[in-house]
Order: sequence, then C-alpha cells, then structure tokens
Amino acid sequence: MVPKFGSGLNGLNDIFGDKTMGSQVLTVASGASVVYESQGPTASLPASLTVTVDPNGGTVTVSTRTAYAGSYHAVADGDLSGNITSVKTAVLGGAVNAVKFTASGATATIEIAE
Repeated sequence: MVPKFGSGLNGLNDIFGDKTMGSQVLTVASGASVVYESQGPTASLPASLTVTVDPNGGTVTVSTRTAYAGSYHAVADGDLSGNITSVKTAVLGGAVNAVKFTASGATATIEIAE
C-alpha cells in the first residue's frame, strides 16, 4: 500500500498545488511495510508531518527516503527512532520524499497529519 500526498480529499492539490492540510490513518500488518510518499519523483511531503505510531503490542520501525530514487534510512533520533514498542507521537521536521513504517508482532496503526 502506497498512499500518495494529495490523494482523497486533498486531490485538488494535484491540480492547484495547494498544500491544504489533511490526515490519514494507515494499518500496517505484522511482517509488512507501508510507504507514505509524495505524489511524484520531484515532489516532497510537507516539511512538518505529525506522525503517531501505535504498535498495538508489537514493534514498529520508521525509515525515510529523502529523494525519489534514494534509499530508505532508519530515523536516527527522537521518538520515531529505533524499535517503537509504545505509542509515540512526533513531528518529522524536514522535507522527505517518503516515510516507511514496518510492523512486527502485531498489526500497527499509524496516524499522519500534514
């Protein structure tokens, strides 16, 4: 599953370039990853994404991709770094092309606000 920025209720962003804020809830099955990414290879997600991770008794890892053709790297510090085993909320403070959430042990819930 790869949700795109500007999809759903914010679909007009694709046409007008408006960065109207929106939110989305993602479900990540145990043993799987879900990627939340920008609309295209030259686009970035908003510079400040608020992310809440609820591992629901399992573990979640978060990684980001800065450029479209780049590699994913684990979030290095803060509440979204390492193995997340309890509910955490944090703001990703810089623009990235994509954020990947990987769950193990239980189905996780991710909430994102742009």
